[in-house]
Parts: sequence; structure tokens; C-alpha cells
Amino acid sequence: MVGSFIRHVSIPFALLMVAAFAPAQQEKPAVVIKTETRVVQVDAVVTDRSGTLVEDLTAKDFHVWEDNKEQTITSFSVENHSGPGAAPSYTVLFFNNPNLDMSAQSRARAAAQRFVAANAGPENLMAVAEFNDQLTVTQNFTADAQRLQQAVAGIDRAQFPTGAAVGRGNAADVAATTARETQRRFLQAIATLAANMINVPGRKTMLLFSAGMPVDSFVAPTMNLTVNVCNRSNLSVYPLEASGLVSADPAAANAARPTRRGTAADASIDPTPANTDQILHALAKGTGGYVNQNGNDMAGMLMKVQKEETGYYLLGYTPPDSPDGSCHALRVKVDRAAELRARASYCNTKATDLLAGKPVERSLEDQVNGDKGGNVTASMQLPFFYTEPGVARLNVSIDAPSDAIRFDRVKGKLHGEANVMGIAYLSDGSAAARFSDTVHYDFGSQKELDAFHAKPLHYEKEMHIAPGKYTFKVVFATGAGSFAKMESPLEIQPYAAGDFMVSGMAFSKEMHPASELGTAADEELLEGRTPLVFNDLRMVPAGTNHFQRADGLALIYLEVYDPLATTEHPPGMQIMLRVLDKKTGDEKLNGFGRIDAAAVSGNRSVPYGLRLKLSALQPGWYTAEVKVVDAAGKSMIRTADFEVR
Repeated sequence: MVGSFIRHVSIPFALLMVAAFAPAQQEKPAVVIKTETRVVQVDAVVTDRSGTLVEDLTAKDFHVWEDNKEQTITSFSVENHSGPGAAPSYTVLFFNNPNLDMSAQSRARAAAQRFVAANAGPENLMAVAEFNDQLTVTQNFTADAQRLQQAVAGIDRAQFPTGAAVGRGNAADVAATTARETQRRFLQAIATLAANMINVPGRKTMLLFSAGMPVDSFVAPTMNLTVNVCNRSNLSVYPLEASGLVSADPAAANAARPTRRGTAADASIDPTPANTDQILHALAKGTGGYVNQNGNDMAGMLMKVQKEETGYYLLGYTPPDSPDGSCHALRVKVDRAAELRARASYCNTKATDLLAGKPVERSLEDQVNGDKGGNVTASMQLPFFYTEPGVARLNVSIDAPSDAIRFDRVKGKLHGEANVMGIAYLSDGSAAARFSDTVHYDFGSQKELDAFHAKPLHYEKEMHIAPGKYTFKVVFATGAGSFAKMESPLEIQPYAAGDFMVSGMAFSKEMHPASELGTAADEELLEGRTPLVFNDLRMVPAGTNHFQRADGLALIYLEVYDPLATTEHPPGMQIMLRVLDKKTGDEKLNGFGRIDAAAVSGNRSVPYGLRLKLSALQPGWYTAEVKVVDAAGKSMIRTADFEVR
């Protein structure tokens, strides 16, 4: 048998795919933060004292500040999600289960069912997600009120705690540490939901059913990250305090105000019972929502939030230059006696083609297409995953020797950098997709640099590409005329709505518990990359298919897309792995596993992990063959070659 299978499959932290949310029939949205065109767009909801939308404002009525410097508004529009021909709004109902007792659960879910029955439809698409120490999407975006109601109600209540909510009271040190870790993972789950909704058009709303939670120095950095990722994806969070408790001063939310990445968060308020709603207020204030605290009238609170989705103002301005990845505070004001809500930050994410128009771009293109081979040895793998019908997410993974990077002393630090360019060419020689990037490496001491040189350099880039046959070429330039040059055929099969499909296969020789990643996973979410996570294991996709027998174990990651997942009674699937001798075709290892129906339900993208027992294989070349079969008898086989040394 092949090592072992990861038998239980759910949709855990950091694994919600864009395809799970974006209906195929919807048009591609405009990017919220357009780094290429240097435009920041900020949505603003304005209501009067009675909660009625104010709809007669003009651009002259608004002011926008970035990092306390007022900006000139260059674009202005009124976005409307009501009336004939209007684009649909998108709402996620998210239940923080460990934080709610049985009574709060019952009230929240009953109110959510009534809300869904009254509002779900083509003009208001909804999704349902749960947090039970990890993220699970129980229903993707749909207009089907019945399916949504089933997702809201179809949870096993026995799994929920019956005592006080997490984070309340004066618990013992161990219990308090566990509670803070649960809070951090909960915030990461929200960031994951937000990160993978970036391609869903327009302003999105999250209705968060939760009890209060405090902010302290342990969770404050993740709180900041979550707010920034929500804002990057244009997701406004509206917490509903399901316990109906009275909250502390909303000003306490400033304890987790957005900051530039890398700066310390200010979270000095003690996590006392009087301040247990800090996380809810920080999420709401930072993303342009507000906290609803009357737990005895949840249906009324939900309807109040729904009104805000019928229309909002969209303001645009050209931001000052800033480093890629930096985050900035936003403040919006309206010259009217009214209440205004807008997100509190934006992050200057990297452009996909970062070097476009720069002198180095031409040099890299010449190296990509030239006859001269590289003088640095590197390897590349190109696993792909479908984000929606007709679109694949290509994960470019490169391994290179770390000593190829040239380092110089710059402003007291040892600084090195690499310029990277990748181009997918069609058979006629035209470029179908491309990316370019600059990677910076900075170390404060020689000891840190020596630790960097102790292992190979690993680089990942995520890009979107249409299915087709390509020749993919990459140059990885490390400075002083040194560069690696790689080329590989790439075939991505067509994928249409209703097809049964399996993604490409990603090999890995490095994996970590997702709960231990912290900042590493945060960085991926903020940069827009999708971590490969299953069963609380985050897999680092290898840039090579060569493995050492002494390593003992390798991992294969893939995703399954089954149209039966969205039916009323989604079935499970079977998955089989065979390891064949590449020369003779003889079978050397085999294994079998099942994907539970519960994991498939409503999830168009279902992850699966397989373990390869390298120690059971002799040195040589092999083919890993994975076959997936669904209940309707549809099947697909994926293969990938690898070497054991």
C-alpha cells in the first residue's frame, strides 16, 4: 500500500477557492485595488439618522485621506443592486460556532433561515460558512433559498459547546492560551474567505454570527491582517452579537487599527469581560460595517444590514507611490449630517506583471527568447488548479541555489534581489499569459545570511491562465549576469460548467500544520496567493520532482471538481493511486481512499492529499497515477513523473 491517505476531507483554514464563490455566468469584476493603473477605489455607505440611505450626494460632498493626507477624488459613481438589470449583491452568512452556546446558536440560525427565505434570489446571491476550529463552506453562492436554509440548519448541534463563549471570564492560563489561538484561527478563517472572494464583483457583505471576543497582543497582528485582506477583497463585515450582550465602547476597536505591514500593532487594552467585543468592533469599523448587538431582534438586524446592499457610493483616487505590499490607513468624510461607513485601509498589492515598462523587462525578455542558456541550475514545477470554468490558477514553483543571489551592504543590511519573468507561449509563438516580479532579500547579520544559504531558495508565483497547450518559459535572474533559464510544456484541459474535472498534481517535500504557520500564511493571503491546505496541513509545492529516498515521505496535492457537489444529495468519491515504474510500466505501489460526501457537499473545489512512501521505492524514475471516480461513474486520471534518488 502507498504510505497512507489523508482520509477525512473538509474545507479547512486557507482552502476556500475562488470557484466556490464566483458563479461562472458573472462577468469579470474590476479589480478593487488597481496597482497597474494606480487607482484606489473606496466604497462608502451613507445613511441618515433613521438608517435610510442618502442617495443625492455628489463627489464634492466627499473627502478621502490616505495616511492622514487628503487625496483628490478622480472618479465617482453610485452603485445600485436593486431594480431591473442590476448586478446581484453577494452575502456570506458565517457562524463562529465555538463562540456561541446552544441558545445563541438556535436564535442565530432561526433568524438566518427567515432572512434567507425573505431575501435570497438572483438579485442577492448568498453563501454559508462555518468555523469549528477550521473553515468549512457548507453552501457556495446560490440563489436557491431552500438549499441555503438547509445549509444554515443542517449542522450537528452536538458538536457545539454548551458553556460560556470562548474568551469570556478569567480562565486558567492554559485555557486562555487555547482561547486566543482559537480566536487567531477564527480571524484567519475570515481572511481566507475574503482572500478568495477577490474576483467576486463589487462590494460583498459578511453577516457574522458570533459572541464577543477581546483583542490582545497575541491576536492583534492577525486582526490587522484580516481587516487588510477583507479590504483588499472589498468585503464588509457586519457582526451580529448573537448573545445580545452590551458591548464596550466601540472606540476600543482602535486597538486593532490597520497598520503598515511589518509595524507593531497597538493592542494594549486588557482582555477583561468589559471589553469582550473588541474583535467584533475592529472587524466592523475596519471594513465599513457595524456591530449589531440586540440579540433579541436578529431578524430586524439582518434586514437593516440588507438595506445597505441596495446602494453605495464608489470613490476613486490616484494614490502616492509606496512599496509593494505596504498597507495604508484610509479615512472618508461626507459634508452632510449623516452616518458614513467605509473601509479603513488598503494594501498596495504587487502587480502580476510588476516589471512592465521598466528597462529590466526588455533584458529579461531577451533572455527568455534568446539562444543563450542560463548559468545557474534551477528547476520548475507548474501545477494548476481551476478557479472557475475556463480559468485556471497556475502555481509557478521554482527551486534554485540560494548562493546564486548576490548580496551587498545597503543601508546597514545585506541586500540581494532576483528578477523573474515567465511567459506562456502558444504554438504560433504568441504570448498568452505572462508575469514578472522582483524578489528582495534583506538580512541584518551574516548569521542570518548564512542560515539563508543553508537551504535552497524557493520561489512561488500565482497567475491565471486559460486552458490550452503552451510552452512555458521562465528566467530567474540573480544579478551580475547570472540567471537560470527553464522551459516546460504545459497543457491545461478545457473545463466547462457541469464537467467532472481533476486539477493538476502538486508534489511537495515540505508540509506544516496550518495552525503553526501564522505570519507565513498571512503573507500569502495578503499577497493574493492561495495556500495549498488540507486537513490542517499546509503543503509547500516543490519546484522539483526529484526526491531523496532518505526523506521517507513526499506528498501529492490535487483538487476535484464534481457537478454532483451542488445537488441536493451530493455523493462521496473514490480515489486511487498507483505508482508505476516509468520504463516498464510495472506497478510498484498502490492505494485507495474515499472522499466523504460531507466534504463534497456544496464545494465545487474539493482538496485531497496523498502520501508517497519514498522509502518503499528503489532509486529510479516513476509515474504517479491518480484516478478519481464519482458516484455517477465519471472518472478522470492524472499522472505526473518523479524521480527517487
